[in-house]
Amino acid sequence: MPQQDVERLREVSVRVFGNRYRAELMWALASADERGVCLGDLAAARNAPASVYQAPIRALVEAGLAERLTRTPGERRRWYPAQRQRRALAVS
Repeated sequence: MPQQDVERLREVSVRVFGNRYRAELMWALASADERGVCLGDLAAARNAPASVYQAPIRALVEAGLAERLTRTPGERRRWYPAQRQRRALAVS
């Protein structure tokens, strides 16, 4: 997504959700493969600190819209896939 589109999405997100990064994270989850989203990878791709996605992912996990996978031994990354049922609804 071009940076101009990312900035527009962030502006809308703060108005709608009260958080500048929640819509961006939701977009990433809906677009991700079954493995989901790694916040560090998303942050690097969007040139943002990973910490800005912590509160939004926590809220999505608590709402049952995403899940936090356990880390694979030796892996530093943590993956967050969208809940499969919710993802099927978003894609159809």
